[in-house]
This record gives sequence, C-alpha cells and structure tokens, in this order.
Amino acid sequence: MRQAPDRRFNAGRAALVERLTRAADLPEGIDPVALARFVMVLSEGHAVHPAAGASEECLQASVDIALRAVTPRS
Repeated sequence: MRQAPDRRFNAGRAALVERLTRAADLPEGIDPVALARFVMVLSEGHAVHPAAGASEECLQASVDIALRAVTPRS
C-alpha cells in the first residue's frame, strides 16, 4: 500500500532535483539535491501546520526565513 505514495514522493523529488540542477541562477556551491530536500520539507510542513492551528503570519514568517537562508549575500 505504501509503494504508490513513495513512488509519487520520489518522482516529485527527482523532478525538483532535475529542475534545480538545470537552474542557471542557482548560487555557486548550492547542492541541488539538498536544496530540493529543503524545499520539500518546508512545503510538507506548510501542508501540515495549518491543520495544527498555525496562523498565516507564522507560515509567512517561516517562508521569509527560508528565503533568506537560500538568498546569496552580497
């Protein structure tokens, strides 16, 4: 029973890794596999936390932090 969700998860992760690997604007030194995992963990958390009562403001704050974490500093 678990195989179908695992296949979808793996296919989604592989597609994201492939897309990030092709990204011309990915900052130097960023591992596309690790970044894909980061994006998936963040999005999965955002799918679960509202059901647990997280406000839109709390979710936006976590997105803001995530964007700062992956934005190159000048």
